[in-house]
Amino acid sequence: YECGDVNSPRAIRTSRGAIDVVEHSIINSLDEVKGPFFALELGGKDIKEFSFPAEGTCILGSEESGVSPECLELAKSSLGKVEIPLHGAKGSINVSVAAGILMYSWDQFPFPLS
Repeated sequence: YECGDVNSPRAIRTSRGAIDVVEHSIINSLDEVKGPFFALELGGKDIKEFSFPAEGTCILGSEESGVSPECLELAKSSLGKVEIPLHGAKGSINVSVAAGILMYSWDQFPFPLS
């Protein structure tokens, strides 16, 4: 999968040392990832209404092209898509900001808010 190298100088600088303390792994196949799966992507269920699993994998895509078709199919066959509703003129937000909102919501609200 095309993605940035976690050990590149830019990634290390941007992470401000988090690479050394946040558990992570590099995968070569989706078969290596544990489900259930869902994708953070436009057109999904409102994050305030999404039923987060106790454990699972959220797929986030690049800021330019989003989640790959292969990963969208994987999510579709499992828990589907979740989206952060946006208001105003912007149609998207930075992937790191979106990931932060998602992780907070997943931790705080592992059930629909409605």
